[in-house]
Amino acid sequence: MLRMLDHGDVRELALSTRLSRTVGIKVSVFLVRGTLIDSGFWRARHHLAEVLASHSVDRAIVTHWHEDHSGNLPLLVQHQVPTVVSDLTWARYPETQSLPFYRWAIWGAGPTAVLPPPASPGELEILPTPGHSEDHVSIWDPRSESAFGGDLFLGVKACTSHSYEDPYATLASIRRIAELRPKRFFDAHRGAIRDPVGALAAKGEWLARTIGEIERRIDLGDPDPIIRTQVLGREEAATWVSGAEMSKLNFVRAVRRTYSSR
Repeated sequence: MLRMLDHGDVRELALSTRLSRTVGIKVSVFLVRGTLIDSGFWRARHHLAEVLASHSVDRAIVTHWHEDHSGNLPLLVQHQVPTVVSDLTWARYPETQSLPFYRWAIWGAGPTAVLPPPASPGELEILPTPGHSEDHVSIWDPRSESAFGGDLFLGVKACTSHSYEDPYATLASIRRIAELRPKRFFDAHRGAIRDPVGALAAKGEWLARTIGEIERRIDLGDPDPIIRTQVLGREEAATWVSGAEMSKLNFVRAVRRTYSSR
C-alpha cells in the first residue's frame, strides 16, 4: 500500500504491507525537490518503481543500513539513480540478505545490490547522528530549515532497541538536531512531527533523565531485568514478535555497557 502525503515542498511516500499494518508499522520515504530520502523496503518495490517512473528523482540518500531504509537499493541501481550511501552503511548492507524470519516476513529481502552510482547531496546536508545504528545519518535542508531524521526520533519515550544501539550516542544526536531548531522534522515511521523543537527537547530530556536513573540503579547493584521493570516498564509487543531481538532490556544493557566502560 502506498499513501502520498504532501507537506509543501516535501512529498511523503508512506509504504506498508498487510503484515506491517497488522503489527502497526509503516515506513515513509520522502521526496524533496528531486531528492529521495531512503528507499523503503523490498516488499514495497513496485510502489517505489511507480514513483520513480512518475516523478523526477535526481538522487537518493540512504540514512542507514536497516532493510526498511536500504531495501530498494537494487531498484535504485536498476533505475540508475545516483545515491549517497556512506561507507559504514555499505559495509553493513550485506546483513539485509540474512534477516531474522520476522524481519524478512515484514520487509522482505531483495537481491544483492551493487553500489549505485555515487551522488552528492546537492543543497542538502548530511549530518552524522549515530545511536540507532553506528552509520545513521540525518538530512538537513537549510532552505526550509527541515530535518529528515530517519529512525533518530521514533517517539519521545521510544526505548525498545536492538542490542547494538547506543543510548548515549542517540542523546547526543538528538541534541545536535535540536540545536538546529528545525521548523519541520520528518520521522521515517511517524511522518511529520508536530512541534519539532518541543518534541526533540522532550526526547532529549527523557533520555537524559532515564539514562541517569539507570546509572543510579547500576551503582546500587540492581540487576538489569529489575532496572528494566522499574525504569522502563514491561516489554512491548515488538519484543515478542522479534524474539527479543528488540527489547527494553537491550536499552538497559546498552547503558550498562557504556557506563561500565567509562
